[in-house]
Amino acid sequence: MKPYFCVLILCGCSIFATAQQNFSAHVDDSFRKPFSSAPEVCAASGCIRGKSESGRKKPYDAFYGIPYAEPPIGKLRLENPVPHSGWSGYWDASYARDNCYQQNFHVSGAPISGSEDCLYLNVYRPIARKSNKKLPVLVYIHGGSYCAYSSDPGYFGPEYFMENGEVILVTLNYRLGLIGFLCSGDEAVKGNFGLKDQQMALKWVSTNIEYFGGDASSVTLAGQSVGAASVHLHMMNSVSQALFHRAMLLSGTAISSWNYLIDSASQFRQVAKNMELRKWETASTYDLAYQFKKRAALDLVLAVSTLFIFAATPPVPVRPCIEGDWEGAFLTEDPRKVWAEGRFVQKPIGIGVTTDEATFFSSIPTNRTLRDAYNANIYGIVPGLLEIHPRYATKVLDFYFGDKHELDGTNSKTFYEMGTDRLFYYPVIKLVNQYLSYANVQKNPIFIYEFSFETTQSFVKYYSGQDINLGVSHSDDLFYLFTMTTLFPIFEVDTPESRMSDIYVRSMVNFIARGEFKAWRTFRPCTQQTSTPFCDYQIFDRYMESDPDQAIVSVSNEINLEMVKLWDEVDYGVNAISLRNCDDSENEKLSGSEDCLYLNVYRPIARKSNKKLPVLVYIHGGSYCSYSSDPGYFGPEYFMDNSEVILVTLNYRLGLIGFLCSGDEAVKGNFGLKDQQMALKWVSTNIEYFGGDASSVTLAGQSVGASSINLHMMNPVSQDPRKIWAEGRFVQKPIVIGITSDEATYASFITTNQTLMISDRMFHYPTYKFVKQYLNYANVQKNPIFIYEFSFETTQSFVKYYSGQDINLGVSHSDDLFYLFTMTTLFPIFEVDTPESRMSDIYVRSMVNFIARGEFKAWRTFRPCTQETSTPFCDYQVFDRYTELDPDQAIVSVSNEINFEMVKFWDKIDYGVINRSTKLDPNQAIVSISYQINMDMVKLWDKVDYAVNAISMRASSGADTYC
Repeated sequence: MKPYFCVLILCGCSIFATAQQNFSAHVDDSFRKPFSSAPEVCAASGCIRGKSESGRKKPYDAFYGIPYAEPPIGKLRLENPVPHSGWSGYWDASYARDNCYQQNFHVSGAPISGSEDCLYLNVYRPIARKSNKKLPVLVYIHGGSYCAYSSDPGYFGPEYFMENGEVILVTLNYRLGLIGFLCSGDEAVKGNFGLKDQQMALKWVSTNIEYFGGDASSVTLAGQSVGAASVHLHMMNSVSQALFHRAMLLSGTAISSWNYLIDSASQFRQVAKNMELRKWETASTYDLAYQFKKRAALDLVLAVSTLFIFAATPPVPVRPCIEGDWEGAFLTEDPRKVWAEGRFVQKPIGIGVTTDEATFFSSIPTNRTLRDAYNANIYGIVPGLLEIHPRYATKVLDFYFGDKHELDGTNSKTFYEMGTDRLFYYPVIKLVNQYLSYANVQKNPIFIYEFSFETTQSFVKYYSGQDINLGVSHSDDLFYLFTMTTLFPIFEVDTPESRMSDIYVRSMVNFIARGEFKAWRTFRPCTQQTSTPFCDYQIFDRYMESDPDQAIVSVSNEINLEMVKLWDEVDYGVNAISLRNCDDSENEKLSGSEDCLYLNVYRPIARKSNKKLPVLVYIHGGSYCSYSSDPGYFGPEYFMDNSEVILVTLNYRLGLIGFLCSGDEAVKGNFGLKDQQMALKWVSTNIEYFGGDASSVTLAGQSVGASSINLHMMNPVSQDPRKIWAEGRFVQKPIVIGITSDEATYASFITTNQTLMISDRMFHYPTYKFVKQYLNYANVQKNPIFIYEFSFETTQSFVKYYSGQDINLGVSHSDDLFYLFTMTTLFPIFEVDTPESRMSDIYVRSMVNFIARGEFKAWRTFRPCTQETSTPFCDYQVFDRYTELDPDQAIVSVSNEINFEMVKFWDKIDYGVINRSTKLDPNQAIVSISYQINMDMVKLWDKVDYAVNAISMRASSGADTYC
């Protein structure tokens, strides 16, 4: 199967704007002429007078612009739709109404069009019917990146379906852009208004379509691009499920990466900021909602453009959001999880793609300026284009491009193939396989097809701005189903194109009327038994080997299994992210589960003693929003090699799920910290059964994991922890505190001097202050404190993940972790007998010494840290490479020689550092001692922290409900 990719994205938006610019060049609706007296229908909603059209071949009745909801204006802006209250007399349905307010942000200078008063639908019925029975109904939802397009007959004309005479067609408008999809994350702006509009239209159809001769018990819901994603979402909505009976998805799914849910609350604030709303950062969501309602609709339309990053990326800038369990909520869970777990009503499904979906990105390879910009920042742009985590960018590019990733004018087809696979083909494959896991396919079959029929007209000319041929692009199947006179001429009769249109429409009508999509007689049903390697799928194409003017349908089950494996790894993190973690990584496809509170216990088999072993409980970092205890991140091998400790790693709730706090008992907050505490209680009660000593537990963590430990030392925390620590209100315990030499290179997108400043402010200075305050109260003979800095530099570094580039910027934040743990998800394990493995041995032995005996002394002459030895500050150890001796010999030595320019900010500190000396052997692992600190730096940050005109520790800042 060729790469399937979903293009709702650019297609819808760019089409609309361009159409406005070139309307006169394409419009030819002369075939639409009044045919007879105006048709009249009295439905449940009221009486309606439409218009009879002559059509291309056969006449039909058209009822344009029927209102199905109250105009969502004024107080109803950003609110759930309200059913239309009806009207007296006859509603004039002889002309189409405005489309929903929009702009094509994918085409420069595209006009703004439409109105907020736009919730109308069109009903088309054939005059010459094949049967007197009620006709099956097709309800069609347009695409357009949730930001453009409409039900206008210039885009979706009914002629081809009306010529068939077997179905009634309904097309509809729904709110778009921020007007349709802004979401605050609470009930202030509930969100998903566009989807709720669609649902309201479905309710109207269910109640009224019988008056037009339609069968309300035989409704097929179809859509293309984001319209297809919408249809998929309706399959998982308990209200919508009862309103239709079959589903047709063209070039889109709800589990496509471009439809992934985003942090709606953050986007809500970002839009408020971009629109310069009053107190956008601190105002309540209800206040901001009031301001959004008072602003001109034009401002909301224009604000969509502020959400793009590069060349209309992300291609779907506004999306559905997860709502709370409130009245009228449309989507309360991640649809990927709902679908994967089979929580949907089974219905017959048709799902299709085009051969070259991702050529909607054609402006990038074909525009020299955009291509150069792409090549200059390829590892920063590709994750946004494909909606993947930056860590996978190189792997994906290697798979498709080999070792030459840049676009050069000869590899554009590969670029499109990559996008088609990721955004369309792979989601279709996943949807089908998951459906087969639950569905009764004898009763509710699934059909797959690929549209490969190429002709001279294509949406590519709108995507690229050039009249070029790049295959069968996203949306290129639409003008075989609908007349699209705004954009393209109607096919001449008795041409290959018109014959393909006949075949395609007949296949659709067969599905709408009878639930079957079989243009080819030998097409096998798709079942779990026939899905290896993949189900049969039909291909709509030309018969090239004999007569290229012959439109045919063939069958294939070919699929690129290596492509599927690649995207499975990206989606599910094979050897990477555990499905039981609590990962909520920003901008990455969501992973994990709310059911995630698990821990791992590792114990050595060959022990050095029969006594119970001391225990290390490790809390991972990740900004309180990502990572987990997965052994792919924190493997136990180095500690197990030592055989002296038992290791426990744990998950805790992350992101807003773990740390949302209301300031009162409504949402008490700190759930992630409380999870950690619960895990500690479990260890205390259970670890002895694993051979662990519950009376000898060391709690360790890195980054926010380290911050968590500091908080556990002060638990319960009912005030600002800075105040508690400064006043000595903590339980004294032996402490080790460490940093790396270049912590802030996680901000590797900024300059070196700024990075140094961030290291001082966020890591070095807090460490200095922490130690000084500890010494004011602690009995350091009983509860010593040890400090170190890790500066052992090697070729692998987290910087490549922070920056998206394979560059060397020193020893970054987290770069000490892969000496303590195997991190096979991110880095290879060190080869035996290398400088790196020797440093790992030294580092782990130092840690084990602390865990088992409460001492962190890699060097025998390391002085204890006391108030007497802390002027200007305590000794600190230096672990580094040694250049003057045998590079294959791992030793520990003492030195006060160090690059003063590099570490002058430590000018008078005496604390443990793992550092790098430029005069020593880079292949030699060592430990040395220094006592240097930059006192000017300390004075500066003292002033910032304690300045009279800054933040008073006594200010009313919510400290009593510190969260």
